[in-house]
Amino acid sequence: MKAWLVENTRDYDYFDWNEIVFADNYKQAKKLALQTELYETSEDFVHMRVRRYPDMDDTENLNHKEFEYKLWQSGWMWESAYPLAPYDEYDDESKARKDFLKWYSVFYKENE
Repeated sequence: MKAWLVENTRDYDYFDWNEIVFADNYKQAKKLALQTELYETSEDFVHMRVRRYPDMDDTENLNHKEFEYKLWQSGWMWESAYPLAPYDEYDDESKARKDFLKWYSVFYKENE
């Protein structure tokens, strides 16, 4: 299924995150965007933007860890006390995977 990036363009300082929804077309994606935490927090239909994000196509059935790994591979970063270098700085895929798994276990243990 097609991946769509949901963002709020009103206030990047406060709404400094994006979300991904999966839909067959723009109209469905826009409806799903209104059910995201980003929309619930802002309640701002006018500044909600939905655009295609092909890097994440067909990933809706991945488990959480694999989904986050795919996000990281496509350039996403998370604020954390335990930093994770950008994926494209790694020359070795196995080293990147190892560092990601270590970061994942620390990051999600902190956020429980």
